[in-house]
Formats: sequence, structure tokens, C-alpha cells
Amino acid sequence: MAEARLQVIAGGAVPQEPLTTDPWQFQTMCVDAFVASWGARGFSLVTIDNDWTAVARNAVCMRSSAADWSSPVRTMA
Repeated sequence: MAEARLQVIAGGAVPQEPLTTDPWQFQTMCVDAFVASWGARGFSLVTIDNDWTAVARNAVCMRSSAADWSSPVRTMA
């Protein structure tokens, strides 16, 4: 019989105040949490490392924070 591969992740209440108002810091926190979720879901470290470099390359190419990617009006620098 296969061994169970589920993990229990500690949760908590959502804070009332925003964690940060800086879009760059918020982007970093979101990416870190997203990458951590890959490990929790059982992705291999090789997959995580390869996908993380793709995320980093795209962010460098766009030269803007992820918060700016979805704005209705974009300006090119």
C-alpha cells in the first residue's frame, strides 16, 4: 500500500493590516509563498529550481513589479 504524502500546514488568522504597502516587497512575498507551495504540494526540487529561474528571468525582462503587470495603462521605460 502506498504511503500517504499529505502534509498539514500551520495556518492562522489573516492580519487586518496589509503586510506591506511596498509593491516590490509584496511581489517578493508572493513569489516566495508560491514557490513554498510547490514544495508543500510535492514538486521535486529540480522542478522548483527550474521554474523559479523562469519567474526571475521574466521579472527582469519586464523591469517592473508584478503589481504593475495588471495595471490597465502601461508605460514603456
